[in-house]
Amino acid sequence: MIKAIIFDLNGIFIQSPKLSSRFEEDFGIPKEDFLEKLERIVAKTRKPGAGPSFVYWSPVLKEWGLKMNEQEFWDYWFKAEKPSEWMIQFSRDLKGKNIKVFILSNNFKERAEYYNHYPWLHEVVDRVYFSWETGFIKTDQKSWQLILDENNLEPEECLISFPRFTVWLYIIIRYIAIKTIVDIKKMIAKRYMKLELLDWI
Repeated sequence: MIKAIIFDLNGIFIQSPKLSSRFEEDFGIPKEDFLEKLERIVAKTRKPGAGPSFVYWSPVLKEWGLKMNEQEFWDYWFKAEKPSEWMIQFSRDLKGKNIKVFILSNNFKERAEYYNHYPWLHEVVDRVYFSWETGFIKTDQKSWQLILDENNLEPEECLISFPRFTVWLYIIIRYIAIKTIVDIKKMIAKRYMKLELLDWI
């Protein structure tokens, strides 16, 4: 019997254009350059004890000749992100069937705090596991095991749903034996599948 579904946050509940594309279009920063800086910074800030994230971004913005203070930078980044009303309602429906809803997200403190202002995140999700709080990113088996242990769940009682299938996700599925719904985006595109999924659960 399925008792819980573990979702990703970005690309599932939160939809947004690629930040690298926006920086290229708005400021002329090549995607490759932006992504290299993003990956290097986020690898540090998504973990506990990293300190203020803007400390890492400030010299990069100066290097690019961009005059943004911290609030302007976060506003530019976060306010382009929009919640998926369909996913919010879907999560509400799941909870109506006594299915627990968890989110597992590699995110840094400032972004997590911004998301916390959404009432729905507290209403239709049982808990969000942010890497900056737990110390475990999604590629670490411990991040998944933590959810199971804290909520007295067995792997066969859970489903996971992420925007795309990756090698690390396959490893998690294989060694923890959690079932997966991979292509949530196709399911969203065909809304009638929501009812089929709920019936199946």
